[in-house]
Amino acid sequence: MFSLVIVDDEAEIRDGLRNYFPWGDFGIDTVRCFGDGEQALEYIRKDPADILLTDIRMPVMDGITLIEKVCAIRPEITCIIVSGYRDFEYAQKGMALGVREYIVKPTNYQELRRVFGRICQEMRLRR
Repeated sequence: MFSLVIVDDEAEIRDGLRNYFPWGDFGIDTVRCFGDGEQALEYIRKDPADILLTDIRMPVMDGITLIEKVCAIRPEITCIIVSGYRDFEYAQKGMALGVREYIVKPTNYQELRRVFGRICQEMRLRR
């Protein structure tokens, strides 16, 4: 089973993703949510996660900085960006850090199924 950390400063997005998406269908049994990157980083330092799903623009610590710091301590983590911005500069920064997907808000249920289906399948094969 896999663990997932969701980071978004919008409580509605965090709660919606945590409570209304069938994570168990993909082998994800642990879902932790945080409102900013600093809280998420502190958690990941203590409890390694398999997947990080993060927004980019957040108070305290933005998603790009979070990804940089997480990858420095947990290089095996799979990172996915979910953002309301279609800014190519963000996508480029994410790609440079090894981000696997860039999902634009509002998220689409079918797109989430496609992304997590593929990523979890790849992770199962690596294990």
